[in-house]
Amino acid sequence: MSWWQTLQVFAREHIPVRTLLQAPLPLQPLTGETGLDRSITDKGLHRPQLVLTGSTDFFSHDRVQILGNTEFYYLRSLAPPERQQALYRLFSFPIPCIVLTTGNEPDSDFLHRACDCGVAVLSTPYDTTKTIAILSEFLDDQFAPQVVVHGTFVDVYGIG
Repeated sequence: MSWWQTLQVFAREHIPVRTLLQAPLPLQPLTGETGLDRSITDKGLHRPQLVLTGSTDFFSHDRVQILGNTEFYYLRSLAPPERQQALYRLFSFPIPCIVLTTGNEPDSDFLHRACDCGVAVLSTPYDTTKTIAILSEFLDDQFAPQVVVHGTFVDVYGIG
């Protein structure tokens, strides 16, 4: 690198949840402004199926949580006290946000718990597979290392 060129390489360590609203995916915040300023620090996505059933040993709580038909069918199959316990367990972790797929609509207990914990809940009509594909690519791009190069143009034999 010569004196006339500088090179800067950087990668984002976190992005706000509200950045997801810029993804090429129709996302509707169901909790208003709640949780939109929380940080996403991991580009991965997670489906918290085991957490809902009670197993939290390998819960990747620092990732965006995706709830689709499987998770909603399970939650709807539970008796109210068990459902409350499953939601309490999920929201007891500092998760960045939850994305609901296939137009699934949470009940009022779900939304109240999310708001109480400051977690944004976003909804999309897209199915789970398509949502995961689009969000994965979007987050990969957001967290990818970026290079900024500043330089001076040079004229070499009339080209430059």
